[in-house]
Amino acid sequence: MKHALFFLLATLTLSACTEKSLPTIFLSFSESSPDGEYPVRMLVSDKFLRIEDGDTHDGFILYDRAAHTIYSVSHAAKSTLVLHARPVTLSAPQQFEHKVEREKETLPPVDGKTVTHYRLFTNRERCFDVYAADGLLPEAVAALREYHESLAGEQAVMQTNFPTGMQSVCDLADQVFVPARYLVQGFPVRQVNRTGITRQLISYKRDVPVEKGIFDLPKDYKLITPGELRK
Repeated sequence: MKHALFFLLATLTLSACTEKSLPTIFLSFSESSPDGEYPVRMLVSDKFLRIEDGDTHDGFILYDRAAHTIYSVSHAAKSTLVLHARPVTLSAPQQFEHKVEREKETLPPVDGKTVTHYRLFTNRERCFDVYAADGLLPEAVAALREYHESLAGEQAVMQTNFPTGMQSVCDLADQVFVPARYLVQGFPVRQVNRTGITRQLISYKRDVPVEKGIFDLPKDYKLITPGELRK
């Protein structure tokens, strides 16, 4: 693994509007799962986080950082799922202990930042491997932390659909109770969850001028709530 951990820091050119633009961080990842490999792209500004997962024609996720609200846009359905941050009302398991182990392997730095391999455990179950670059892209780390913490309440509601005792302690930790723990040690240039889904940073660029409308929502799409989907 450590011999394969290489990162391409390329200069990216995006189409931009010269009159109305917002300086933005652009992040490009490669994500692999049993279903295949696909790109993940993120745009981070001081007000928004936009996530494009796979084919951009399918839609995107927009997180309004000030409103703590997530919008999941589906072009096929012409709809936008609206998720407002909500408190976690689910009770944590009676036994729920978290542990972090730091590996001693030497990894290539990214942009001069030291990369360290950490293993994250809950109740002795290995939930997550994260290769974190300490001090890299703190603005992106902050936006991702806010996003996961805003999503946790809705994830907790989804977990109630599982019978008691059948809930994975890793899912409860990583999606509900400590959803940003993989960000504690720095920016995750590589991350692997317990099911083997891997996301690796391919490139990033700061101060990318993008069209201002990139953070707008489709005006004619139907707005729906998670409650409506559960009916």
